[in-house]
Amino acid sequence: MIDAHGRLFGRINIIDLAVLILVLVLAGRTAYGWFVQKPAVEQTLRPITFQVLVERVRQPTADAFKEGDVVYDARSNARLGILRKIEIRPAVLLKTNDDGTKTEVVSDIYREVLLTIEGPGQVTPTAVMVGPLQIHIGTPIKIQNAIWGVEGIVWSIEPGGSS
Repeated sequence: MIDAHGRLFGRINIIDLAVLILVLVLAGRTAYGWFVQKPAVEQTLRPITFQVLVERVRQPTADAFKEGDVVYDARSNARLGILRKIEIRPAVLLKTNDDGTKTEVVSDIYREVLLTIEGPGQVTPTAVMVGPLQIHIGTPIKIQNAIWGVEGIVWSIEPGGSS
């Protein structure tokens, strides 16, 4: 099959054949990516509105939030959006009584803050992306701006923005 000159059937050089097969495989894979494979994620940005519940903050922190603040992810410093609405209410805490039972009491010190943030994002099959951050209802999130920084829980998400 291979002669003394390294040719297959006396006609084709083995190294040339291997290079030709490699080039054809790479060209086929590239053509498949261009013409057959569909993009995995929609690339257009749309407004995403999400709420973050921040529990047990003191009044000075609650007072620091201002509508119109630009909100950033505390881990990556990526811009997430604009603070559109702030709802502040007294925090409700559980108090353990002398007999071991628990009672809900309204805190004199702590507040609970619900922040509504709107920013550009994408909806993928597995997540909602706001900037580089993947958000899901119920997951912790650290947000900040130049004045304040807090950790909260993603409370709700509206992929179409606020109505």
